[in-house]
Amino acid sequence: MKEIFKITKGTVILISIMAIIVLIGLAIAYTYYHGINKSEDPRVINAKIKYEKYIILSDENDIYGALTMLDTIEDIYSEFDDYKNSYEVGVIYNDRAAIYLTMALYNTQDSLVKDSLLNIAEKYSLRSIDIYKNWIDEFGEMTDENLLKYISPIYFVQNPIFEVKMTEKYISKRIKEIKIAQRETPRRLSVGYTNLGVIMRHQNNLDSAAKCYILALELWPDNLSAENNLNFLLGKPTRERNLIDRLFPKEK
Repeated sequence: MKEIFKITKGTVILISIMAIIVLIGLAIAYTYYHGINKSEDPRVINAKIKYEKYIILSDENDIYGALTMLDTIEDIYSEFDDYKNSYEVGVIYNDRAAIYLTMALYNTQDSLVKDSLLNIAEKYSLRSIDIYKNWIDEFGEMTDENLLKYISPIYFVQNPIFEVKMTEKYISKRIKEIKIAQRETPRRLSVGYTNLGVIMRHQNNLDSAAKCYILALELWPDNLSAENNLNFLLGKPTRERNLIDRLFPKEK
């Protein structure tokens, strides 16, 4: 029987090099992500972990599990003054609004149940919008210098949950998160107004719905959902995102 494959010395060397490269890559990845986890605020790291679980539950259409997870996440944030009215909590309320809105539109044929679900969605949507607006007013244009002045005292305290040697990393991580939120939260607020507009439309409050869509577009002109919902109200044709925009979406 002829030998089909022969392992040569060169093959062994190549396999060894590839194995070493893989191990180095794993080591780098572990060090990188371990460093990220270590720099996370230990007070709320569980909230971020649980939000990932919430996304999974939402994808699985586990409505009760998703809502329960959001309650748990909010409970964590609400323990701390610097988080209980933060943009993260605004996201939680907006997610709740989206869940109840989806239930109202797609999970019931009973008009009374639909109205009740829309009312709940409206309550959460308004709360989300209020949180986003207040956060933007306070932090939306805060400079790096003022952010440092605001954040530093939070971590320079005698708290056993904080590692003293990690203080600068905690501060740096939180400043980075807020800087990203300064760009993203107007977009989040735009989505909040879009959701509220949909709620208003299904409550037959068409003027208020139109105002919500207009506000959403003022905050984020590329909000196609708001644009199409407004066009629908005005009897205009809706539009799809063109191929270029789909392939090369604009930076957030």
